[in-house]
Amino acid sequence: MLRHLCGEIETVSAIVTSEGRGNSVEDTVVAMLKFSSGAVGTITASDASPAPWSWDSATGENPAIYQGRENAFRFLGSKGSLEFPDLFIWRYVDQAKPGWLSPISRESRVIQQNEAYIAQLEHFCRVIRREEVPLIDGEDGLRTLTAALSIHQASETGMPIAPVVD
Repeated sequence: MLRHLCGEIETVSAIVTSEGRGNSVEDTVVAMLKFSSGAVGTITASDASPAPWSWDSATGENPAIYQGRENAFRFLGSKGSLEFPDLFIWRYVDQAKPGWLSPISRESRVIQQNEAYIAQLEHFCRVIRREEVPLIDGEDGLRTLTAALSIHQASETGMPIAPVVD
C-alpha cells in the first residue's frame, strides 16, 4: 500500500525480533522506508502484543479476529493527515498558517462497507475468466516482494538496503 501511495522505495532499514513469543521466526518488526518521492514511512508490527491495530481487527473483515475498530494506519502529510480505515482527515483550520500553534480540525468521510476478502476472490475469478485485467501485475507484485525481502535483509545486516528488482 505504501508503494502505491508514495512511489518506489529507495532504501529500507529494519529491526526484527522473535523475543516476544520465543519462536524461531520473528514476531516483531520496525522498518523505516525512504521513497523516491521524498516521502518516508515506518512500519511497526508485532504478533506478540495485544493490540487492536491490525488490518483485520481495524476493518472487521475477518469475523474470527477480535474487532477493535481502531485505525490501523496513519498517513502524515504537510497539508493534512489521514487515519485509515475510518478515513478521518486532519488539517490546519487556516491552511495559510500551518504550525504547532495553529488549531487543527478533523473531517470524517463516508465509508462504503464491503466484504474485502470476498471482493478480492470475485475479482480473481473474473481475471481467470478473462472478464477483467488484474488490478496489479506481476512486476508490481515482484517489487513488493523485493521490498519485504529487503526489510528482512536490512534486519540481518543492520544496514540500509536498496530494494532492487533484477
